[in-house]
Amino acid sequence: MTVKTYKAIDMQEALKMIKRDLGPQAVIISTRKIMEGKKAFGLLGRPMVEVTAAIDVASSQDTSAQQDGSRQVENGHKFLESLRCELNELRKEVERIRMSVQDPAKQLSARLEAELDEMRWWASRMVRQSVGNKEGLASTLSNSVLYRLTKHGVKERHAIQILSRVEERLGDETSEELFLRKVEEMLLRASKTVDPLDGKDTEKPRVIAFVGPTGVGKTTTVAKLAARCTLEEGKRVALLTNDTYRIAAVEQLKTYARIMGVPLEVVLTPDEMSQVIDSHSDRDLIFIDTAGRSPMDEGQVAELESLLTTDSRIKTVLLLAAPTEPIAMERAARRFKPLNPIALIGTKLDEATHLGSLFSISVQMRLPFAFFTMGQRVPEDIRVARKEDIASWVLWGLPLFYTEPQINVASG
Repeated sequence: MTVKTYKAIDMQEALKMIKRDLGPQAVIISTRKIMEGKKAFGLLGRPMVEVTAAIDVASSQDTSAQQDGSRQVENGHKFLESLRCELNELRKEVERIRMSVQDPAKQLSARLEAELDEMRWWASRMVRQSVGNKEGLASTLSNSVLYRLTKHGVKERHAIQILSRVEERLGDETSEELFLRKVEEMLLRASKTVDPLDGKDTEKPRVIAFVGPTGVGKTTTVAKLAARCTLEEGKRVALLTNDTYRIAAVEQLKTYARIMGVPLEVVLTPDEMSQVIDSHSDRDLIFIDTAGRSPMDEGQVAELESLLTTDSRIKTVLLLAAPTEPIAMERAARRFKPLNPIALIGTKLDEATHLGSLFSISVQMRLPFAFFTMGQRVPEDIRVARKEDIASWVLWGLPLFYTEPQINVASG
């Protein structure tokens, strides 16, 4: 097994480098954005991508002859391609400088738009209260925080329940600082977490199936947790998958399994599932990566239900992506409810600005959070769900995860 890491201007350039060095059989393991070097005159370094790829040495030997021939041709174009990339970067740098001159006007426009949006919200809420003859929250401060929570994706009824309790405890006369602190405490109480990998009270192996809509990052999450358990905790893990819909999915998981030294098997029927679980009874954990299912397709979800619910040893964990629209997220949660998930994993937090929608799904389904993922790196970009983080992210918004240093998943 050969594993290499490449830095390039963009993904297209990185893929060319990988194809040149490792051949067309190489599999992408992880990608991330980085800032490399500094430009002249003190300008910031240019953004680049860092891509890690792997290839089985045995399979790569068959293509080495073709690579030697094509490498000479590609090297002939390398200099011209480098010049093209430098010109593109210079063009982008000039555009950034030009746009920076317009920043004050843009900031003013954005602030005015935000204030207008809040005024629309207040007017809409007053009309709804008047038409419905409903009593609203008592204080202006409460309504301001209600606006913030709903902008962060929290369902209005969940936000009102929390703020009403804070009003009951503090009364009308209170400072904004104290009020927000009490809101965060209430969010902390409403947040639920669980460790689905903890098998202390159950027989071995602990069998976890990862389910969810297409594109939420199930395969990468399985790889992150498998690496965490095997490399950092010394647990014995086996991987199963039924994802034969995507051609590269099984190959990607095979590469991860080979690097970690864990077995991988493809399972397509309920009978096969039980037999394979029995054959790995010596393992501590069995992770099942499932094909993504559209919440709009009842037949696909029913097929997955028949595969996973016939063996009582299988526990399911639902994955939902934080940037998903609230309506689509709620539809997906309802559709996967028959699979009886025991926990929720929030993915792609690095692509979102708030956690409110996921928080409301957790409250509504009474489904505790287990983990959060925030990037492509395996196994770094995952962290154990903590109530303190959830409460803070719901109230204040998500931090920019991709600017943080490497995350130690063992410590959460």
